[in-house]
Amino acid sequence: MKKVPESDREQVKHDLQSLYIELSMLRDYSSLNYTGFSKILKKHDKTLPVLKMKRDYFKANIDKRSVFGTQDELHRLQVRTQV
Repeated sequence: MKKVPESDREQVKHDLQSLYIELSMLRDYSSLNYTGFSKILKKHDKTLPVLKMKRDYFKANIDKRSVFGTQDELHRLQVRTQV
């Protein structure tokens, strides 16, 4: 088995730490967007009670097709990249 140079190991460690930080930021961004959409639709439903959209819109568009992945997926990736 070939020994990996210390500089390469340090680089991999640094890259994993960077990935972990970026995943944290993505998870926070995703959570903030989810909360923002929820509040906007809540306000919409309160203003126009005839056109209640929040539950159906979230079910059809946000929960199923999250662009950034689910919070669980992001958390699993973070756990896997912890150094």
